[in-house]
Amino acid sequence: MRLAAHELNDLNELTMSCVNSITNMSYMLQHVQDPEFKSILERHFPFHIRDYNMKASFMNEAEGGKKRVEAF
Repeated sequence: MRLAAHELNDLNELTMSCVNSITNMSYMLQHVQDPEFKSILERHFPFHIRDYNMKASFMNEAEGGKKRVEAF
């Protein structure tokens, strides 16, 4: 599937958002002291990993533009 530049940019932003979520959740899992909050993080963390993996897979399969645009 070919993606337009704005679509690829949006996908990149979403993927980076996933990276930020995973990084923050990893940090919190190591430092959280509230058992209930830690339980919530442990339940949600795999879903964020799966979401990132789906986006990364899609980005690896996406094709960019193949036609070179000539300057005037």
